[in-house]
Amino acid sequence: MSQNIQITVENGVKELVIREGKALDLIAPIQVVANGTIETVADYIEKRKHLIDKDKAIIFYSIKHGAILLREDPSNVRGACIKGEIKETELFQNLSINNKNRMNKDAMVDWVRRYGRFFVAENPTILAKDFIKSLQNFQAKFESQVTSEDDRKGNTNESIKKFINIEKGLIPLEFKLRIPPFEGVDAWIELDVEVEIEQQNNSIVFMLFCFDKDSLVEDLKDRVIAEELSGLGDYVIIQEG
Repeated sequence: MSQNIQITVENGVKELVIREGKALDLIAPIQVVANGTIETVADYIEKRKHLIDKDKAIIFYSIKHGAILLREDPSNVRGACIKGEIKETELFQNLSINNKNRMNKDAMVDWVRRYGRFFVAENPTILAKDFIKSLQNFQAKFESQVTSEDDRKGNTNESIKKFINIEKGLIPLEFKLRIPPFEGVDAWIELDVEVEIEQQNNSIVFMLFCFDKDSLVEDLKDRVIAEELSGLGDYVIIQEG
């Protein structure tokens, strides 16, 4: 099939290329979606602040979920969404405090080896070594005592009380830990830890407790989010549930 094409070449053009066939498909812009630790939004804004339209961008945050979300243009389905979240470190998640995790002597020794560097002491290493030595030498027996109690109504109730008799290896039943709970955040909490000793299947087991651990973590989470928001600049900021 022949075609007659009339072309006028002007202004010194010496070559003309005519392409035939199907044109390349149009590629829609890709939405930028990123998730990271809590400082992610601040880092993104710092590196792209000359490209972000503050009249369109909105920052959402949630204290409950410990998250900050930047939406560069909520009216555009392809507008960038950058989210930062407070994430506990794996080390902190496996702390075995307040979870009723019963550790035998060997497991407790491993725990001290892993977390001893966070002991609050003039020399945490020496304290950890002494703790481990005491655990390795630890010997104790549980003794039972039956007592009768009168409820003043003519009834007598019997109760069994168990007492631990430590024969060897005095271990600290209270100590302090200073540890960073969140990824990418240079912030620490100090925990007052109590050691409880129980008998399980004729063996000695240890459990760790801290009365205010959860409240300390929540308070720190609130402070971290507040500090992040204060450094984000002049944006519309909305709190979510």
